[in-house]
Amino acid sequence: MICEPSTLALEEGHSLTLVKSKGLSTGMTPPGQVDCHGSVETMPDKSFKASGYCVHTDRDGDKIVDRWWADSSMPKGKWEDVGISGKWKGFHKTGTYVYTDLSTSTECRGVSNWEVDKQ
Repeated sequence: MICEPSTLALEEGHSLTLVKSKGLSTGMTPPGQVDCHGSVETMPDKSFKASGYCVHTDRDGDKIVDRWWADSSMPKGKWEDVGISGKWKGFHKTGTYVYTDLSTSTECRGVSNWEVDKQ
C-alpha cells in the first residue's frame, strides 16, 4: 500500500490525521486494486477515534466497500464488507481487527489482524 497521511494540529495534544492509501488487496477481500480514505483523531488524554472506507475492485471491475471504525474504548476495531457491484452484489461480512501502528514521522505503516465474525 502507498499511504499519504496529512495531520492537522488542532490544539496541544489534539490532532486530526487524514489518510489516503492505494495498493493491491490479497487478503480476505477479492484480489485486486484497493483505494482507502480514513481519519484518526487523537485527543490530549491519548484517547482516539478512527474510521474510514476502502473500495476493493477485482480484476473484473466488481466492487466491495469495506468500512472500518475504532476508538480507544473498544478492545478491538470493527469492520463491515458490503458488495456493491457485479458478482459481489449482496455480499456481506463483519468482523473485528487489532491494528498495530508502526508509523514514523515520514512513513505510515502498520499491521492489522482481521477476524471474521461467525457467519
